[in-house]
Amino acid sequence: MEILLLGIKNNNNIHLGHFLGIIKPALKMLLINNNLLLIILIADYHTLTNINLLYYNKYKYINYLYKIIAIILSFNISLKRIFFYKQSNINDILEIFWYFSSLYTINRLKLSHLFKKYKLNLKINAFLYPILMSSDIVALNSNYVFIGKDQIQHLEICKVLIKKINIFSKYKFIIPKIQYKKKYYNFKDQYNKKMSKKNNNIFSIYLKKDIIYKKILKIKTSNECLNKYNIKKNYIYMLYKILLKQKNIKKKLYKNNNFLKIKNDLYKRIINKYIFLRKKYFFYLQHKYILKNLLYKNKFLIKKIILKNIYWFKYIFIN
Repeated sequence: MEILLLGIKNNNNIHLGHFLGIIKPALKMLLINNNLLLIILIADYHTLTNINLLYYNKYKYINYLYKIIAIILSFNISLKRIFFYKQSNINDILEIFWYFSSLYTINRLKLSHLFKKYKLNLKINAFLYPILMSSDIVALNSNYVFIGKDQIQHLEICKVLIKKINIFSKYKFIIPKIQYKKKYYNFKDQYNKKMSKKNNNIFSIYLKKDIIYKKILKIKTSNECLNKYNIKKNYIYMLYKILLKQKNIKKKLYKNNNFLKIKNDLYKRIINKYIFLRKKYFFYLQHKYILKNLLYKNKFLIKKIILKNIYWFKYIFIN
């Protein structure tokens, strides 16, 4: 069986960019290819690159972790083909990280876009992020990696490290193929801001009904939105198109100048279309013991895979 690795940081609620740009395409790929296992890494070590201990609430981040798993499970795909694990549960990854860090120089890491952006204000763990990400990938010997567009550079570093290891190893590690959805990953709000907790602009089909309704009502609208040059940039138009995949949206918006009616219609359609996904999601959040048991079982399954691969690192560096 081939492995598709999908890493998600538990530092936020899942928004439309994650849902449309990573989760749905990865699950679609799983359904198309019967010879594929989807392994979802909850990257809680990577999450620590963004925290400030003065405001850090670990229970909030643990809750985000359960929300990620509940969203994946809401699609009702067989658990024989999907596995979840928490990065901090598998310490062997840090061992591979240490081996990899002996193969890459600071000067080469300084070429990363993160260093160029933050320079001396960059935390050490954020600076070493690409090395840890490479360790996650090689630990499972992944065939495919689903990433965001901003992580392509990190995967190039991973490929360099794998090629170096393969020179000395009898067992040849797979150089993974990049998978990413160009269109939706950087999905932005109506003010062209990236969706994030910091910007307080997260929109998701998994929010509570009243929150979804309030967010739809707050969408900025005016008669200028109906201008044929502006309509495609209109946030209501975008939500109709990407979430509901409706045809003739332009005609609908042109005919009905009552934006309150349009917003109410949009809200009802979103709730009705995703009713079963939402039911499953809230069911799992109310029964977190199912999610905890799943993480516990998967921990040992993933560890078995990783121990097979780590043997070759030990053979090269230590034994």
